[in-house]
Amino acid sequence: MSNESSRAADNLHYVCELLEQLKVLAGADGGPFLRYLIDMALKEASDRLVMVLSDPATSAAPYGTSETLPPE
Repeated sequence: MSNESSRAADNLHYVCELLEQLKVLAGADGGPFLRYLIDMALKEASDRLVMVLSDPATSAAPYGTSETLPPE
């Protein structure tokens, strides 16, 4: 794993941990919609982490590039 991929994996892992903590807090006071949004963000971060860990060469492109956009 390259240094850039390792850093991306570390960052995504940290984001997942923070979102898990936010999900606990939102469950107590935030209501179902906020918890849903946090769950969606957690799923996105987790999926991205799996991509970086499984094939760093193809997932090193920044999110939002033309590779991730649907065809027009």
